[in-house]
Amino acid sequence: MGKTTQTAQIGGMTTPRFTHRLPLPALILSVASCLGSAAAEEPAVEVTTDTLAYCVHLHDRVETMARAATVPVSAEVTSLSNEGQRMCENGLARGGVSRLRRALAIMMRPDGEQ
Repeated sequence: MGKTTQTAQIGGMTTPRFTHRLPLPALILSVASCLGSAAAEEPAVEVTTDTLAYCVHLHDRVETMARAATVPVSAEVTSLSNEGQRMCENGLARGGVSRLRRALAIMMRPDGEQ
């Protein structure tokens, strides 16, 4: 576990290069512990695409939230949801997804902020 100094040629200049040598088992444990803790801390990432299937998924979420709401949804949410669904049905998935996401965002706000 010693520290050694070597030199390296970089752009015609000789510079010192420091290396730390760990026994292989210690190195493996060190790397594994770093990877394990980083993976445990990161939330799962949901990959989405602007597809008809994703439009249907978002519209279903809006509808489910609207049915479960204790107060009627705003006219803006209704309009965005209808427009998003219409756009998706006409092949305009990107615009449809955008409107459906906006409707969901509005619905997720605390009460009174619709």
